[in-house]
Amino acid sequence: MADFCRRCGTSLLEDSLFCQKCGTAISVVEPMSDTLATSAEPAPNARHFLAERAPDCLDTKRSKSKHPRFPVLAVGIIAGVAVILLAILTKSSWHDKQPIAGSEPAVPTSIGYTIPTSASSVPFVGCKSDGQNGPEEAPSGSPEVVLISAQDAQRLAYYKSKETFGVLAPRDWHCFAVYGSNGESLFVSPDPINSANFFSDGWKGFTGPAIQISHLYGGTSGRFSVAKTIAQVFPAHRIFAEEVIKEGIEPASSFPFGPYPNDKLTYRSDEIVEYQTPAYAEGLGTKSRLQSDANPISGVAILTGRDPDLVQLSLRLPPDDTSLAAAITWQVEVDSAGQPQNSVTAGQSQDVKDVDRKLFECLAPKAQYGEYSSYDGGKSAGELVTRKCFDESEAWIKSCHSTGDSEDICLAKALGIAQLVIKQFGK
Repeated sequence: MADFCRRCGTSLLEDSLFCQKCGTAISVVEPMSDTLATSAEPAPNARHFLAERAPDCLDTKRSKSKHPRFPVLAVGIIAGVAVILLAILTKSSWHDKQPIAGSEPAVPTSIGYTIPTSASSVPFVGCKSDGQNGPEEAPSGSPEVVLISAQDAQRLAYYKSKETFGVLAPRDWHCFAVYGSNGESLFVSPDPINSANFFSDGWKGFTGPAIQISHLYGGTSGRFSVAKTIAQVFPAHRIFAEEVIKEGIEPASSFPFGPYPNDKLTYRSDEIVEYQTPAYAEGLGTKSRLQSDANPISGVAILTGRDPDLVQLSLRLPPDDTSLAAAITWQVEVDSAGQPQNSVTAGQSQDVKDVDRKLFECLAPKAQYGEYSSYDGGKSAGELVTRKCFDESEAWIKSCHSTGDSEDICLAKALGIAQLVIKQFGK
């Protein structure tokens, strides 16, 4: 196994899945398991799969001092699974950018957001959309179950079009979405939205409060936008931007490397960065339909999937609603963590949401009140997944596997989510 952490250089504990100092996932080159090498073969039952890797997890009477052993994934597999890196919630000194002198107080980020011990439901609001295949009507839906506080839930609704990611936003706002071969974007605003603006060269964008969530495809024409953002804020994935530049379709000058000088960046992992673009400044926040004005724009950029894709949230809330920014950002990160790598049918989508919710509802109170740590090489995450939340983890892994990932990868994802929840409580 790797002897030292690739990020902070700490000497690693034996059999660690994460660095005990900084929480970075450990990349170790070992032969792929049979499940990974022959994905076409039927996968084992999820309960048998967990039991095989943690034989004592089925016997609750055994000593809790025993820690199950987990498979170590190859470097290429870990690099391809963005979700497990949600566990890495540390900041790198290269990344950290201090607010400019005299700038506005920081808009709340999801860091420090108090995860509730139970989920809440918020109204579902369907949004009309238009794009490559023509106009689409707003979908209907039942109330959305989200892992935010009941107090925040009373003020928020879940907005979603047929094509796009959903996003939380204040109730009684207006929404519209656009979509195409490069990706899709959903816009939510307190003011009515004129859909014709999105297809007009004369409209410059939103002034005042607005929320935008975009999903850009790294495997289609959306790769150019994905590569530009990678060049600016995802140095661990620089090679993707360099490969797109080599295509020669756009000049290299279109892909400047390094962050915007005035942006404040807070890295949750190599694949997740929360940001704030100050008032009257250009930055990640204005790489959207939100124009710069007297108030800052905050949000999060997330790489997900194998290509990779880019999910970016940009939000500017009214002064009375700024406290909701943390919950909105947190939910986008949770939704991205549960986003399947392959397509999921409409009939499966509610099942996916249910197993996500049940896993989080089990993990959160145990991580908050139990004696767990995110700095023990992944042992606490393993204890939660294979002992304390075994049934919920089993269901989650089975659901994950149904989307096309191997059970080795799905176990790694579940461990990463457990690590994230432990870290969220400052442990």
